[in-house]
Amino acid sequence: MLKPLIAAALAATLALPALPAVAAAPTAEQLFERSCANVLNLLPRIVRKSQVAAIPDDATITLHPICFGVPMSDSGNASGLGRAIAANTALSRELRRWGFSPDDVIALAINGNSVQVYVHRDYAGQEINRY
Repeated sequence: MLKPLIAAALAATLALPALPAVAAAPTAEQLFERSCANVLNLLPRIVRKSQVAAIPDDATITLHPICFGVPMSDSGNASGLGRAIAANTALSRELRRWGFSPDDVIALAINGNSVQVYVHRDYAGQEINRY
């Protein structure tokens, strides 16, 4: 007698659509982290050491501090370029001028004599030298 009722209840349960999962709205911090990762999506995926070495001493270098305080270890295209960046006179000089090191560089965009350098620190507590 119970078997038909259990079978009917089970069939009714399986026939019902699953309730949609209620997703919590992302926090402001989560939205900021997502937008930080998106900043680098438009840059070239690969920058070669030879490209960094070829940056001339008179290149126009612009530093872009981005997303301080947000972990971004997997982002950017400058992974493995620390020595090449440090060896380039123009890049080293400009990084030092603004209080950064080659280890702070997470991405580069090289376009002829113009270089966009994206610098990042996981910790937000340090001030940027603005002069």
